[in-house]
Amino acid sequence: MSDVDDGPRAVGTIDAPDGDLPHNARKEHFSLAFVRMVVAAAGCSIKAHETDYDGVDITIASSAEYSTFYCPDFELQVKCTTRHDLLTEEHLAWPMEASARIRAREPCTCQDATCST
Repeated sequence: MSDVDDGPRAVGTIDAPDGDLPHNARKEHFSLAFVRMVVAAAGCSIKAHETDYDGVDITIASSAEYSTFYCPDFELQVKCTTRHDLLTEEHLAWPMEASARIRAREPCTCQDATCST
């Protein structure tokens, strides 16, 4: 994954293949794989989305019937970063644009295809 040339290699060593996937795409794959691991351990399933135009990468769903919920699910937008300034001892704070926060909190229920809220 490194672009740094470390000089001559020892005889018999083989470089790991690098598929040349951009770093941001690698982070995206890593974040989705991590979420899939946690979801599988929890016994839930994932509904994938073809695009994340509306700010949703995946939907996590449970097949269990609870006393107050029947097969609950929730939508998730996944982030992966190398920015250490966003991480504290207690939490990670990711800045979001106001429109994305509003959509995540109160999704639009209108049927207008041109609606941007």
